[in-house]
Amino acid sequence: MSLRPLLALAFSAIFLSIVPNVHAAETLKLVPPPDMSKLPPAQAGELRKARADFEKSVPLLAGDALAESYAVIGEAYAQNGFYDAANVAFEDATRLAPKDGHWVYALGVIAQIQKHPAVAQNYFGLAFQLTPDYLPIRVAVAQG
Repeated sequence: MSLRPLLALAFSAIFLSIVPNVHAAETLKLVPPPDMSKLPPAQAGELRKARADFEKSVPLLAGDALAESYAVIGEAYAQNGFYDAANVAFEDATRLAPKDGHWVYALGVIAQIQKHPAVAQNYFGLAFQLTPDYLPIRVAVAQG
């Protein structure tokens, strides 16, 4: 038995697993690096390291792992008050993992922080449809 058919099959499987992410990657927005000049130096340094780690990880990951990488940088930006950059990161995470309500919920939290309650409730409702078993989503919907 020749290895050629097995190699072709393996290559096809790998290619097909990447194709959906290629289409998602085409629609991703660039997560803007925020102006960290007003942060304490240590805090800015941690955020720069998080960004560097994120940028290193992006070409190496696909699918849910890539979505999680976007969510991690989004969380880091949100924790430091950079909500616009965090919003873009979570939007990208939802594009990469459209059936995962966690990242949609995060968009709702950011909308809530930015005093957009109607937008937040829309995100929470969508997040609940996608991931109804996640307790924070259930609480957010119940409080809405």
